[in-house]
Amino acid sequence: MLAIACLTVRLLLVQALHEETRQSLLRRDAGSSAGGQDARAALYVGAGCIGDPIEVHEDKVSLCNARHKPLKDGAITPQNGTRVKEPYFSVRVFTRSEQEDLALFSDCEAESYWSTVMANDGCVNVWAWPDTNALRFVPRTWAQRPSSPIAASLLATDTAAMPLFHIVSSQESSRYQGYQALAGWYSFEATKQSQKGGVFTRLLTAEYPDDLSATVPTFCAPRHPYSRRYGPLNKPDVVEKWFQASPPQAQVVVIVDPDSWLVGDLSPFAKRVSKGHAIASDYGSVAGHQPGLWKRICQANCDSEPQGLAVPYMLHRDDVLDFARKAKHYTLKMHEMMVNKEDVEGLNWMIEMAGFNFAAADMGLKFTLENLQRVDIQNPGDKSVPFLHMGRAWFPAGKAGHWDQTPYDKGAKDFAYRGTQVWCKANETADQIVPWPVPEGTDWVSRLTLEYIHKGIEKYGLPWNTTYRFADYNQPMM
Repeated sequence: MLAIACLTVRLLLVQALHEETRQSLLRRDAGSSAGGQDARAALYVGAGCIGDPIEVHEDKVSLCNARHKPLKDGAITPQNGTRVKEPYFSVRVFTRSEQEDLALFSDCEAESYWSTVMANDGCVNVWAWPDTNALRFVPRTWAQRPSSPIAASLLATDTAAMPLFHIVSSQESSRYQGYQALAGWYSFEATKQSQKGGVFTRLLTAEYPDDLSATVPTFCAPRHPYSRRYGPLNKPDVVEKWFQASPPQAQVVVIVDPDSWLVGDLSPFAKRVSKGHAIASDYGSVAGHQPGLWKRICQANCDSEPQGLAVPYMLHRDDVLDFARKAKHYTLKMHEMMVNKEDVEGLNWMIEMAGFNFAAADMGLKFTLENLQRVDIQNPGDKSVPFLHMGRAWFPAGKAGHWDQTPYDKGAKDFAYRGTQVWCKANETADQIVPWPVPEGTDWVSRLTLEYIHKGIEKYGLPWNTTYRFADYNQPMM
């Protein structure tokens, strides 16, 4: 009876495949093992790559012949407008070649790309949103070193033969992050990090490089399917792909966010990093100390207590790949738990931060926690940190003039102790309306935030109305 049930489920999935693949799939009996010698991928009903698989041998598979895709028990179709609780199906790529990956498309003809599954991803759950209607194997074109002539010139002129530290910033191509990419690169140049042994690479999650890749040293890799449901997954995912494709020469890797910009010399910190001993900002308990959650999902070193880490993560080259892989695993695990209404101890948007904290605990990797960045809403204090974490900018009372955002930004009043708000990254005008010049008396965090944006755009240029940055401020290029 079990065999009959399995065969019935399998036939349901086969009905969703395009006729060009249907006959070849049906020729394979229920006993076929996933990952046969000529199998390129396997599809499974429901989550977790469990049960009898359907092998994929063809270049393209379409799911458009049947609108009722098989879902796990209790799941419901997206056509009725109700949120799906479980993935449609799961997929595992078996291709041994490093020259192709399995791309997912939202249309039936496999033209509207939205994400990619690679062999190193293991089992990937494919959810009802974004909708997937076709799968196609595509050549891998992203696994290459950054080709920017700027990056090459840094190594040739400003640094020693081997760089001391390599800064990587995970980003997407959107209006929201376009100006951040330019400002982050400008901050690297303005603080002369290359003269101190540093190099910089923007890690772009996209199908192909955008226009800013010609200006900012960029490595580009396609997105993991779950990253459209939770964007911060991009960080551990693209760090893993970058490290596998182009391992850094520097002994120290510094992982930052696109809104973390340099204000001081990183070399003294980099010189203190060694294998097994890293440095990070101290974020405290908000995204670090979930002992119950850690005990429930830990894979190793379960008796350890996760630290409360925040970017920049500064770690030895030999620790980077495991750190990224494990952070990706824990981030995915916790976010899927949250979606399924399981207890994640209050975490939501900061699940990715906890993912890195849990990765370090799993590895037994110890971080020295220090004050490495000044967050915009904090008291600025003196400029004794190497990074600022931007978000808003304020002018002194009475000097905001027409830049004053208080009348239309409800959150501006919450930070009135910082001055009069004149700019906020969450506002959809942030890439187009940048207050300038900055008046005397402005605190250094606000001043540098606006200076880096203004001068970055002025120096490098930020084209509007391009296919790389949509009108929707937050919509990324796929």
